[in-house]
Formats: sequence, C-alpha cells, structure tokens
Amino acid sequence: MRVFVIVMCCVCAIGMCVAPADAVASPENNPGLWTIHEFAKAALRESGSYLAARESLQTAEISEKLAIPFYGSSITVSSVRTGSVGSPDPSDPSSESKDGDRLSVRAPITDKLSMTASYAIDKSSCTLRLSYTPLAGMTGSEVIRQFPSWLLGSVGPGDASTSTKELAALKLDDARSAAILDARKTYISALKTIKAQHIAQEEHRLAQLELAIAEKRFRLGLSSELEVEQARINLLDAELALMKAETDERWMRKRLSAMTGQDMSNAILEDLPDFDLTAPDLGVLVSAALGRDVELAQSNAELASAVRALESARSLLPSVQVDAETTLGDWSPRFTVSANWSISLSRSGEIEKAAIKVDQRQRALDEANTAVAEVVAKNLDYLTVEIASMEKWRKQLEESEESHRKALESYQEGEVLLVDLERARLNLQKARNNYLAHWGAVWEMWYTLVDLSMHE
Repeated sequence: MRVFVIVMCCVCAIGMCVAPADAVASPENNPGLWTIHEFAKAALRESGSYLAARESLQTAEISEKLAIPFYGSSITVSSVRTGSVGSPDPSDPSSESKDGDRLSVRAPITDKLSMTASYAIDKSSCTLRLSYTPLAGMTGSEVIRQFPSWLLGSVGPGDASTSTKELAALKLDDARSAAILDARKTYISALKTIKAQHIAQEEHRLAQLELAIAEKRFRLGLSSELEVEQARINLLDAELALMKAETDERWMRKRLSAMTGQDMSNAILEDLPDFDLTAPDLGVLVSAALGRDVELAQSNAELASAVRALESARSLLPSVQVDAETTLGDWSPRFTVSANWSISLSRSGEIEKAAIKVDQRQRALDEANTAVAEVVAKNLDYLTVEIASMEKWRKQLEESEESHRKALESYQEGEVLLVDLERARLNLQKARNNYLAHWGAVWEMWYTLVDLSMHE
C-alpha cells in the first residue's frame, strides 16, 4: 500500500457542530485540563495488569542475579541420627555409625565449575569437592567456535535466565501498551458521551423552539391543536433523551474516576486536536509490529531453543563430569579424582524428536508472523473506511444543518407544516449521531495502529 495522506481537519468540527463552543477546551485557558496523554498516564499507574507485569520483570531480574556465581550460593546445616536392632557386626563397614552434624556451603564459580565445602562438626574434618562439567550445554560447533573460552565457562547468567528476563520485559511493554490503549479508548468514549449530551441539549432546545412556534401559529389560527400536541410530544421525547444522556455522562465519569483513582466528576477533557494524519506504508507498519509482538518474540525464543536442542542431539560430544575431592582431618588428607564419560545410545531417536520439534516451532512462528501482518492490514483498511465514512457524514451534517435552518424559517412563516420541520430535525439528528460515531471510530482505529506498531 502506497503512502497516503489523510487530511483530518474535520476531527475537531464535531466540537463545533454538535457541542457549544465552551465544550472544546484548550490547555491555555484551562490549567486543570485533562489531556488524553495525561489521562493515559494516570490510568497506567492504577492498572493492575501493568503492575503485575512489572512485578514479573522484577522476579526475572532477581532470578538472573541468582544465576551469578556466589550470589546463588547456598548454606546447608544437616544432622543425621541412626539406630539398629541387635548388636552390629564391628567387621561390617556398613555398621559404622554415620551419625553427626554437618555444615555445607556450595558456591558456583562458573556455569561449568562449582565448589562445595562440607565440615563434619563431630569429626572435625573438612571435605572440599570441585565439580567440573566442561561440555555442559555445548554442541560440537560451539566447542570449535568458542575454544578456549568454553573451558571454564561463563561467570554470568545463562541463556535461560536472560531469555526469561527479556520475555518478561516484552510482556511488561505489552501490558503497558494495552493499558494505555484501553485508557485512550475510554477517553475517546468519554468525549463521545460528552458530545452526545451536548447533542441532546441542542435537540431539547430545538424541540422547545418548535413548541413555541407551534403555539404561536395556533394562536394566529395558522395551525391546528393537533400540531401543538405533536410538538409537545416531540419535546417530551427530547427531555427523556436528555435525561438519558446526562445519566450516561455521570456514569462515564465514575468510570474515569475508577481508572485514574481521582475524582473526575467535574473534570474538563481536552478535545482531540485537528491535524493532518499521515498513514505509513503497510509494510512499515507490519515491520514495526513484528518487532514488538510478545507472542511472536516467544515463538522466536522457542524456535531458537528447539534448534539448539537439535544441534545438541546431532553432536557427538559425550557427557563429561570431573569431580575432585579432598578430606582434611586428623592431619591425614585424602584426595580422590573421578571422571564420568557417557554417550547416548538413543541418539537417532533424540535427533528425530528434536527435528520434529523444530518443524513445529517453525510453523508456529510462521503462523504468528501471518497473524500479526493480518491484524495490522485489517486495522489499516478499517481506518481508511472509517475516515471515508466520517467525511461523508460531515458533508451530510453541513447539508442537514442548512436544510433545518431553512425549514425552521419556512415553518415560522407558515410555508411548511410541522411534519416537514420535524423531518428536517430528525435528519439533522441522524447526521450528528452518525458523524460522532465515525469520528470516535477513526480515533480508536488510529490509536490501535499506534499500539500495534509504535513505541511511545
């Protein structure tokens, strides 16, 4: 889709067409004015989902710290007491009492090297154990590519803790965007409710004027009593519509108060500005959306993990662990070294399972990419439709206002009947309501695109 420019000079015309002039406020004249951005910030501070996502990120950051050597060290105190039935055989090594109290401290040095110190309190002996797994989590290509850096391992957090933190950060950003979008839509809905109340006020004023003219015509003998009665019914309908609009606004303000944690019963909301809206190329929007979608990021991480698992399964590297242990006590130290070397006999089956997992993750990633692109394209198309609809109803509103003005003058002069004036008034009401509906839809669609594709 080519770049197109949409002139939205009509977005503020709703304030002039359907509301009194003082309904459109400006920050210069109203220091206590609420803007859509200020409302979104206040709502964000009160958003439970955003606060929960922020706490999840904090938890991930703590987990990352725990993966750092020595920070994640542990201290264990144990006490063992055994008993037996009958007289134990002194010649049986297993009959030796294993009772005692022990203090152990484990400290990871790197992701491949760890040290454990254990002190037997009753025996006054100390055991030092060093465990080394040089090939843990490595593939054959990594051993060659990263030699010799892999020998001792990394002193930082592993890939798992890092990816968890990154995913938590993306979820926090997503929760923030969702809360802001919800707040903006609520703000737009509030403006629509206020404008609808102004429409109801104007309809009530016009109904009062129609009744006054009908009564004057009746006194002059220019109309029947039935026409006056119809004007009274129209006024009653307008009064009931105004009552409903005022109730809608009151409950809307309660919702604003709940979202911000502040009293919004008398808050002044700034009208949305008049500006030229430039819609970017579809490819630009899709590219931006793909870069910030949480589900897509998670699918990418899962695919990378599956590919790594497949590489590990294909690798001929054995499982190697070397343990070195020395016991100090009674000035007679003992030193033991053991090594384990193992190769899986089910390598072909593991490779096949890992390859299937990679295919599954790749399909999931492709589907996620397609879904994001479709959502962006759909919203952009509907934005175009709503803008065109708003423009058509804006023109119709101008024509309806002029038609009603002429019909009112003609009714005062006795040139038309009340039914003709009533038809013009209903057309004007319909044009106002439809323009307002599409005006709100344009802004909601725009901010939805902002949420999908842009960081603010």
